[in-house]
Amino acid sequence: TDDPATGNFAIDKASGEIFVLKPLDRDPPLGRAQWRFTVFAQDEGGKGLVGFADVQVNLKDINDNAPQFSQKDYVGNVTENGPKGMLVITLDAEDSDDP
Repeated sequence: TDDPATGNFAIDKASGEIFVLKPLDRDPPLGRAQWRFTVFAQDEGGKGLVGFADVQVNLKDINDNAPQFSQKDYVGNVTENGPKGMLVITLDAEDSDDP
């Protein structure tokens, strides 16, 4: 559970609309895909009645990270007259963005 007062979200007390206060990042290591917090409304009739609602904000990822290879250089070898379909090399790359 998060406190919207930490600076990511603001709630308009009159309309109940929730706004993002700054750009959010989903990507590791510091990003996150989801925020959860509880909001409450209190009547002004003097009876002190309060209602609560759980809020979940899901952050949709954008493609803002290039894939990163596990090493800078790769070298593969093939034999002369090797068969068609012969494996040359296997490359490995990771992308921090969701598929």
